[in-house]
Amino acid sequence: MRKSTGISKEVRNQKTQEVIYKYDAEKKLIQYYIAKSSYQYDKLKEITFLGFTSLPSGFKTDGTGFTRGGSRMLFSLYNKLQSLFDLYIVKSGKSIIENKNGRFRVVINYIDFKTLKDHISKISSEKNKEMNEATSFYMNKFFPDVFDIPEVKVEDISLYKRDELSNLLEKQGIMENLTRKDTEKLQEFYSTMLHMKASGKPTKQKLFQLAENKSISEVIYIEKVLQQFEERLKKSHQESSWQAFLKDYILLFNSSYTKLLEKQSIALGGKYPDFILVDMYNYLDIYEIKTPQTNLLKFDSSRGNYYWDTEIGKAISQVENYIHTINETAPLLIKTIKDKYGMDIRVVKPRGFIIAGESSQLTEVKMKDDLRLLSGSLKNIDIILYDDFLNNMKNFMKKIDTKSNSQTQQAVEV
Repeated sequence: MRKSTGISKEVRNQKTQEVIYKYDAEKKLIQYYIAKSSYQYDKLKEITFLGFTSLPSGFKTDGTGFTRGGSRMLFSLYNKLQSLFDLYIVKSGKSIIENKNGRFRVVINYIDFKTLKDHISKISSEKNKEMNEATSFYMNKFFPDVFDIPEVKVEDISLYKRDELSNLLEKQGIMENLTRKDTEKLQEFYSTMLHMKASGKPTKQKLFQLAENKSISEVIYIEKVLQQFEERLKKSHQESSWQAFLKDYILLFNSSYTKLLEKQSIALGGKYPDFILVDMYNYLDIYEIKTPQTNLLKFDSSRGNYYWDTEIGKAISQVENYIHTINETAPLLIKTIKDKYGMDIRVVKPRGFIIAGESSQLTEVKMKDDLRLLSGSLKNIDIILYDDFLNNMKNFMKKIDTKSNSQTQQAVEV
């Protein structure tokens, strides 16, 4: 309701009867009183408007103060001045802050105020829109049967973004501020990522290549796997057990390969090789896995020479058939792997490898010489002894440890 008092008029809150503002149209003066119930009251009690015949936009007509946007200006002024102040909103004139006898007098041009208010309102509206879109996105993610897919694509903040980790690790003071929980999570992260590499799950090849700049964590992990390998050689395990072990770790032992296609995933001539490994250039190789106890050679007493034992002979024949089938059906194989794995492989002189036996079977020089001759006569097939495979990896790890220790010593001296 409005109450006339001569020229000056009042506007009151109909419920509380509190005066919201008084105005004098002839003087173009408005005195606005902020309601005690408003959260803005403890920062500002009233506002004087000069040059206005009606309450301008940006102020609530119920007396609770600034609308969205303007309230931020109020709190900014209060936090800066650290005291109550007199506020004037003027239709013309310059925005200034004056100290009058220990009390601040703030004069704000209405155009300046409106520019700030409109900008804040725009930001707030955009944020509300963004929040609504994010809500729609996650509701669809949580309840896809109930909520439709939102039209606007929203970035899922629960997913890792490119370079997020590297940017974090570039911050200063990381080592000094790591907590026990941080170190435990880092160890868990390295262990998981290294196991992903070992089992052939998709990872960045360049991150895990067996290069000379191996991280301490990875070296330790590989050494543990090699120790497990060595322990297995002391006991008798079935062929299927060795196939399972090497399936998990063969990519870790040979970083030239990036993908392992498991048994029964690709059939060659109606049969399945133990592994098909794909290297970093997308060429593929065949692996057949026997056991360390598989006999390598038999002696021909009539000729005085050694020849392939039956089990190895069968494995060689099988791998030769695999290679022949690959070459004969290359277009079909390429298409099959493309459809199944999304990989563009190359079929050019595929090689075959048979992991079997141990050098302890070669009890005399003649056996070693004949094994070398027999192996050399094979076309595109290599026989790899289990202990040779292990020793090659152990020697490689020694080189890495030596270089790592050397670099550490140099760093200490510097």
